Amino acid sequence: MSKVITFLKTVLPEIIIVFIFVALTQNFVGKTITGDGVGYYDYLPSIFIHHDISRKDFTEGQKDVFNTRVENFGFYLDYEGQRVNRYSYGTALLQSPFFFGTILLAGLDGTMNDGHQEPFHVAIFIAALFYVFLTLFLLKFILKEYGIKGFPVVFVQVLMVFATSLTQYATSNAAFSHVYSLFAITAFIFFAKRFFVNRSSGNFLLAVLSLGVITVIRPVNLMVFLFIPFIAGSWESLKEGVLSIIKKPLVLVSGIALFAIIIFIQLFLWYLQTGYFFLYSYQGEGFNFLDPEFFKILFSYKKGLFVYTPIVLLCLPAVGYFFYKKKYYMATTWLAFFVVLTYVLSSWWCWYYAGSYGLRAYIDYYPVFFILIAMFIAQVNRWAKMAIIAFSILTIPLNLIQTYQYKVYILHQTSMNKDAYWKIFLRTDERLRGIFYKKKFDYKAFDVVYEKLLEDKPLKAGSFEVLWAEDCSKLPDLNEVDFIKVSFNNPFLYKDKIRIALTIDDKNKENKFYHRVWHLHYAHEEFGKPQLGTYDYVLPKIDNIEGQIINLIIQTIDTEFDLKDFKLEFLTKKQY
Repeated sequence: MSKVITFLKTVLPEIIIVFIFVALTQNFVGKTITGDGVGYYDYLPSIFIHHDISRKDFTEGQKDVFNTRVENFGFYLDYEGQRVNRYSYGTALLQSPFFFGTILLAGLDGTMNDGHQEPFHVAIFIAALFYVFLTLFLLKFILKEYGIKGFPVVFVQVLMVFATSLTQYATSNAAFSHVYSLFAITAFIFFAKRFFVNRSSGNFLLAVLSLGVITVIRPVNLMVFLFIPFIAGSWESLKEGVLSIIKKPLVLVSGIALFAIIIFIQLFLWYLQTGYFFLYSYQGEGFNFLDPEFFKILFSYKKGLFVYTPIVLLCLPAVGYFFYKKKYYMATTWLAFFVVLTYVLSSWWCWYYAGSYGLRAYIDYYPVFFILIAMFIAQVNRWAKMAIIAFSILTIPLNLIQTYQYKVYILHQTSMNKDAYWKIFLRTDERLRGIFYKKKFDYKAFDVVYEKLLEDKPLKAGSFEVLWAEDCSKLPDLNEVDFIKVSFNNPFLYKDKIRIALTIDDKNKENKFYHRVWHLHYAHEEFGKPQLGTYDYVLPKIDNIEGQIINLIIQTIDTEFDLKDFKLEFLTKKQY
């Protein structure tokens, strides 16, 4: 009993952090097997539910079933006439205990027949929390090896969970690879550090095992191997560690064999899918090493690491501090790894890593950042420590708010820029949802077939008015119109609550089309600045326009509004 109590005391801080995390982020969680996460996860249902990982002996009917299952999966790519999962199996490997647990508890009774029912989504969320817990637990012991205990340890654990993109990728995107890579890299650093401390063959083999898992989760992360000089702590320790393994050929060969086995499983899975052991599964994608986006990946408002995860900015003064204290080895080896890491990540063809919150590729390497931050906090004087803590605390609500903005479609997945970022900075009002997701058209590619200019007039607060209504049959070629561009002049004050709707009703006043947006969605520049705002209402194809009435309606909830320069333009695509 005493051992159990001692163990619980050991893990209590991590348990508390995870429970607080769940409490604060419960509104972020819905379906967890989404996006790229479906591809990482699909090895499990493919092998154990659908039994279609190997397709060489498929009958024609089985091929049809398989093709139907994967036809909407963007991660299954064509390779020599076969379909191959772009992603490797490592994430599914770590998810597998939770997948099998779900099957055992829920059973495959016909209602759980594709691996994507709600219990599986819950299981993946629990899996992510479990690996976050293990990451925090291992990080604590890594920091202990650096002589760091107490407050700095708990503080950086809290920061890792609440001040970074991990908040998003341990909840709504829990099936993505990043939480699992984070755990594997943390485990590798832990066992590698222990090896350089005690030269244990067991720690060496566990470090190699972790490195193998890292590789089959995301192959590019094999470059964490380059962090070993920092982990070793000094040139002498690095040299002695390497020599100690060379003097143990059996251990070295065992490590190589262990790594090879883990990699071979992936080669075998490729063979089952395509008939080839060796292939490049990311067809059409790769690295542009001669044209890295080094500055953008760090500072861009689109996805920059320092913009969306500002807590890691502390690493820059930390490196400077260690240079100042003449701890050249630690400062140089850390900085060298960071530069190489950033160079490689920024060389990927899609440097911002598609639709995501923040620069998600760095999540895997958070221990690299937080080890340095913890060392910085532990060694500076009291006043510097207070400044670091004050800055760090501010990054927590910033991250939580931005994570929420991302979830409710206020912060855009791919098209943020400086103006857009500051327009919605720390704002979570429901009126902003989807503000950057409206469809945009190149007006030069369209002809205006009809336009209507409305008279200027003031509107009272709380009014609901039909600004314009017209019989659809009296509008030229309405069935050929692609969208209606509505524009007006206004300062677009953030405090104003005004909704504008375009509707089409039949003669019985039954609604056939309805699209309503807040007036803030019209603004192209910053709120409060007088400007011509526009919004494009995409029309459906109407089979019979006879008796249909098109309406433009405005609702001023609690705001007076001056109707000024209101114009509707009906546009259709040019015929060349």
